Amino acid sequence: MQYFWSSTSSTDPTLGANWTKSDGTTGTAPGNGDDAFIGAVPGVALASIGAADMSAVTLNSLTISQTFTGTIGSTATAGATAGYWRIGATAWTVGTASSDGTVFGGAGRIKLDFGSVAFTGAVISTGISIDSGLEPIRIKGTNAGNKLYVLAGRVGVASNLPGEAATLAEIDVSGSSAIVQLGAGVTWANANVAAGGTLTTNSGSAGVLNISSGASVITRGAAAIATINNGGSALLSHRPAAGAAIGLLNLYSTGTADFTQNPAAVTVTTLNHYPGGTISANPSNPAHLVISTRNLIDCGTLTAS
Repeated sequence: MQYFWSSTSSTDPTLGANWTKSDGTTGTAPGNGDDAFIGAVPGVALASIGAADMSAVTLNSLTISQTFTGTIGSTATAGATAGYWRIGATAWTVGTASSDGTVFGGAGRIKLDFGSVAFTGAVISTGISIDSGLEPIRIKGTNAGNKLYVLAGRVGVASNLPGEAATLAEIDVSGSSAIVQLGAGVTWANANVAAGGTLTTNSGSAGVLNISSGASVITRGAAAIATINNGGSALLSHRPAAGAAIGLLNLYSTGTADFTQNPAAVTVTTLNHYPGGTISANPSNPAHLVISTRNLIDCGTLTAS
């Protein structure tokens, strides 16, 4: 069944009176397997959606249109919801366009906690944050199969409060206005950054970080990243307490690997260095960068006499 947010006063998404079904009736809130839509209704000023615990519900899909200019969640930092709308959704999309092509500002706060339900999520656009220093869209979810695709706007994953946790099997950031921050409690496997997108990590990964030409990545935290394929701009400031920070760094012709912002000791186990790729150490402590094995790839012919 399809449900549409239709409240003009109450902010409680658990109340059935605040939703209208596709058959025009009200009286029940969305449940397991339903599709929920949040978007502007012509001639109606919709209420915002407050923080609420609907974690027992797993929607088939959740769609939030850029036409919805209210807020979802609250500024609360404690309690059962910590300011999030807690609800599961197998698939979700934020920032879908209006039906007539008119561009709307979108919501200035969307906080969603998907719990342990696996999701595939997409962010097409975001509003301007009304919470200083925080992303307009902040999400959490702990399933190991979660996949997130960000095409535009600013998104934070477990970035709202210290100690938050989330898990991503895959994060794709693509588009010149796509900016994503992964909090320190994010466990991520594979990340792809392309088409001018920007990703900031605050935790490591046993998987792969792919950075295309024109894209940017900033790494922070105290855990290693197993593999980085870099054809873009990488500011590499993560520093494990022991062991290599990067197991394998493939530095391609359009890539820059910048270690200058953190002069603490850092080790790259294997560097495959292609012609044109640039690597930088901190000038005040150039010895801080240790490359155990450096392979020069496609660098021409070396002749020994």
